[in-house]
Amino acid sequence: MTHELGHTIGFRHTNWDDLGEPETLFGLFHIEGTPEGNDPHSIMNGGNATSGFSGLSYYDKVALRALYPW
Repeated sequence: MTHELGHTIGFRHTNWDDLGEPETLFGLFHIEGTPEGNDPHSIMNGGNATSGFSGLSYYDKVALRALYPW
């Protein structure tokens, strides 16, 4: 559920390259302060539906604060 909620607020898969997704899609951009490549601890890794939720990664939080500052 958390992963899908991430999509609804504008996140894409952090492992998009491993999944064969295109590098550039309309409206996508890299968030400064997050890795250019995969974040192995991110909730936004695609294909991990059975792994369960273990919390937001450091870079998930960086991205969240960049898009939705508080």
